[in-house]
Amino acid sequence: MNTPTVQDPTALFDSLGLSRKPPAQTGPGNQLQQQDFIKLMVTELNHQDPFKPMDNAEMAAQFANFATVNGIQGLNDTLGGMQDAFTSSQALQAATLVGKRVVVPGDTGVLPAGGALEGKATLEQSSGQVQVRISDPSGALVRVLDLGAQSAGDVSFQWDGLTDDGQTAPPGPYRVQVVAQYDGRSQGLPVQIAAPVESVELAGPGHPLKVNVEGLGPIDFSDISAIA
Repeated sequence: MNTPTVQDPTALFDSLGLSRKPPAQTGPGNQLQQQDFIKLMVTELNHQDPFKPMDNAEMAAQFANFATVNGIQGLNDTLGGMQDAFTSSQALQAATLVGKRVVVPGDTGVLPAGGALEGKATLEQSSGQVQVRISDPSGALVRVLDLGAQSAGDVSFQWDGLTDDGQTAPPGPYRVQVVAQYDGRSQGLPVQIAAPVESVELAGPGHPLKVNVEGLGPIDFSDISAIA
């Protein structure tokens, strides 16, 4: 009695309803599920050569491979759920910041009417002289704040809106530079500005959550160093 064999693998997939889809198609219907794997194993056993049957080690390897893939998929689902929960938690935290002042990296701050422009810089080592230089949108220098000698660490500054000639500067955006003197040489320092959060951007999957900060635009939520 002749043992039937499968000459065309495509025909076997078709008979089981497991025809492969074009690569462009995705989704659960295009993935090999547990019941599909069992059907394939049973069909493979039914059509194997009785004189060369699949040995136990090979069968165990196939089951192990499937279990590994199935376990990875389960892990991916779990991690995906954790990421969604984390993103939702971040969105709720960010929403509570709307209208509040936060400290974020940036070299542009907004001088409010009747208020002050505030920020800070960080010194890696002590400096004999630290200056804050404030320029208007055209690039013209309007005020230099001499902070004197400063120790290593955070150095805060506040500009009340008065120019070097004693005039009141109009409200609006201004560029801020902080320069430290080290042994006769000048070095610019990274600046952080205190400004209110105007809104929150809920980005799509794989994109960081952002907050829109007055004068600075979209800033990564993770870049907020403090709430002023």
